[in-house]
Amino acid sequence: APSWESTNNPCPAGWRIPTRQELQKLCGAGSVWTSINSVNGRKFGSGSNTVFLPAAGSRDGTSLYGAGVYSGYWSSTQYSSTQYINNHAYDLNFSNGYADPNDYTTRASGISCRCVAEE
Repeated sequence: APSWESTNNPCPAGWRIPTRQELQKLCGAGSVWTSINSVNGRKFGSGSNTVFLPAAGSRDGTSLYGAGVYSGYWSSTQYSSTQYINNHAYDLNFSNGYADPNDYTTRASGISCRCVAEE
């Protein structure tokens, strides 16, 4: 599937937005809803190999929705449906009861980014 252009990469040099496949692999490592320093979110992985993603909610214009309750994190993979290919991308969406790496939303949505190191 096509990915976003590097000119739209919000990450610093040496970093990038993860692919849909990488987010699927992250979810495959297991996760648990937890709170760290009074911030709700999901901890993915196990043992000493974990990453905590805060439930940051989403933004629509100037309004913030669902902070502490749910979150979406962008992938760099465009949604492959012909109807939405130019304006949607896959994301990891989660809350207390689920983590879905196969969600997709319009690229105009204000959801979170979590950069990963380039290989």
